[in-house]
Amino acid sequence: MKDAEFLAIQLNDNVDLGIIYLFLSNVYEQGFNGTVSKHYADKALAIFRKLNWQNKIRDARMAIVGGYVAKRDYSSALDSLIAMEPEVIANAHDSYKIFFFDQLARCYDSDRQSRKAIDIWHSIYDG
Repeated sequence: MKDAEFLAIQLNDNVDLGIIYLFLSNVYEQGFNGTVSKHYADKALAIFRKLNWQNKIRDARMAIVGGYVAKRDYSSALDSLIAMEPEVIANAHDSYKIFFFDQLARCYDSDRQSRKAIDIWHSIYDG
């Protein structure tokens, strides 16, 4: 991936570079290195905002949340998700909304707000 990153930089290919950064963010998140994960997610977000690529902006913002979760910073993850909620409700597909609200509920639960988490899970799975 680092070779692909270097090549994308050399070719000034922002689309590929943003996708590479998003991928690296997810790789580091899975390795539980939240600091590096968030670093790459922030870089991806900056590129996607410059390109005005709305779906990838949302993906990068979710990757930032993943970086916070990997760092066990549930309060920041929750704040980020709450900030995203209006955009997700307005623009995301139904399947993404289910994923998003499940993640929101998990963050509420990790932030010791289990009642809110349970209410969200009921709204998702009980209709």
